[in-house]
Amino acid sequence: MNRVKTIFLTAFILTLATAGSAESFGDGTSAQPNVTDLSIYRVTDLNSAEKETGGRLVDSGLNKTFRIDQNSSEQYRFSFEIENTGSSAWDLQPADELFHDNLSSAWTIDKAWYNISQDYDGGTFSSQQLSWDTDQDGSPGTLGATETMYAKYLVTIDENRYNRSQYFRVNDTSENAGSFDNHRIQVSDLGKLEVNMTEPANGTIIRKDRTFLVNATVSCTQGDCGTVKATPRYNQSGSTTETVVPTSGTPFNSTNRLKTCSNSLKSGQSCNVNFYVNASGPDPSYHKLDVNASSDLSLPGNDSKDSEVSIETVILFDLNWSTVSFGSVSPGAENISAQGNNDRTYNITVDTDSISIDNMWVRATDLQSTQQDYSIAAENISYSLKNDITTEKFLSNSYRVLKSSISPGAVFSTYYWLDVPRGIYNGGYQGSIYFKANASS
Repeated sequence: MNRVKTIFLTAFILTLATAGSAESFGDGTSAQPNVTDLSIYRVTDLNSAEKETGGRLVDSGLNKTFRIDQNSSEQYRFSFEIENTGSSAWDLQPADELFHDNLSSAWTIDKAWYNISQDYDGGTFSSQQLSWDTDQDGSPGTLGATETMYAKYLVTIDENRYNRSQYFRVNDTSENAGSFDNHRIQVSDLGKLEVNMTEPANGTIIRKDRTFLVNATVSCTQGDCGTVKATPRYNQSGSTTETVVPTSGTPFNSTNRLKTCSNSLKSGQSCNVNFYVNASGPDPSYHKLDVNASSDLSLPGNDSKDSEVSIETVILFDLNWSTVSFGSVSPGAENISAQGNNDRTYNITVDTDSISIDNMWVRATDLQSTQQDYSIAAENISYSLKNDITTEKFLSNSYRVLKSSISPGAVFSTYYWLDVPRGIYNGGYQGSIYFKANASS
């Protein structure tokens, strides 16, 4: 049996406020640096050079909501685009303002730089403010009219909860001309998924070419899980259940192989999913099944324990009882009714997943004394499908037909009587009754 590893991952969501544009100040008759865009890229797994130019774009814009799904610690590149919309060049000076304020003190700024046709490295992160270095040993660069520059930084975010407004500002202080942008960043935990498959149980025999139920419960814990989808899977080759049950083909197929929970799952909520799957594989064949769940958020998928099942053309029937008891009887007594006859205790059920039965057979062993070397012959016990002694037939050590032409799902009662020989030893007597069935297909 496979063991499911439970993985705990801390995850976050970052959001920036409503869509719009940055606020500008100054008359535009000289230099006018205006922030025109913010782009955020996920760069966690890239090399040093790729982190500065590549990565996966999360989103871009100004004053809009950025949703960043994060598992544990992740690294991002923040890139502010700044265009000089004034009529003259902006010669950057040490006193000019270029900063991003009210960052979390728990954030790690890995690198800060700006680019005006070339990179200018350097920045200071202090008192929750990142200030780009506009000194650059007296040569900080010039942004010509209509030209564009970028203020960038790499940041590692690994905290659990964070919610505050932030402020980005660019200002040519000699002209008091520039722009600023207010936004809010929210960091919150995401949850994890747990899947419990209740059907089919481990060891289930599935009738060939029969539709069976796969049922599972998907639970969300430790945070929000978003929109959750689930699907049944099987082991196409090897022992790993990694193949989604297809819409057609073998050994399984299903037309409803994907289910979506009706509501977005919050912590502590769960969703029940079920699938009707057809067993189309060869007889016999042996397989593993599970149910896998995934989220539209960046949560790791999770799957249930495997159930090992077999596809077979089988006869399945069950006894709803384990003992036929005649109680305390006297030697020479005849037609003693079994204690459960009047209560219809001795039922036999043919499983709905069974094929039709041509004949069911019954036999018995002799009843052996529990104290002496003495027995009562099996033929002293009679049986019938009616609670009527006049319809009785006698058991034997050999199989005799009990009932013929039995359909799947059928339930029928059996009844038993005992004739007690004279001159027998006192005490208990025990024996066994056996049933078997056959089918032609």
